[in-house]
Amino acid sequence: MLVREVLVVDLDVDAPGALGRMMERLAGAGVVLHGQYSDHDNRKVLLVDDVVVASRALETAGS
Repeated sequence: MLVREVLVVDLDVDAPGALGRMMERLAGAGVVLHGQYSDHDNRKVLLVDDVVVASRALETAGS
């Protein structure tokens, strides 16, 4: 069985384009997104190649 660490981040669902901006930040940091889904509580669960880099990219942007 393969177990992977994921990143869970808040998403401002009331702000148009919030998910797109989040994806731009990840892409700009060179993070590869393998999958994502909603936990239905305004958070995104992100399966990425580097959780540390992804977390830093989203934190610096004020997410």
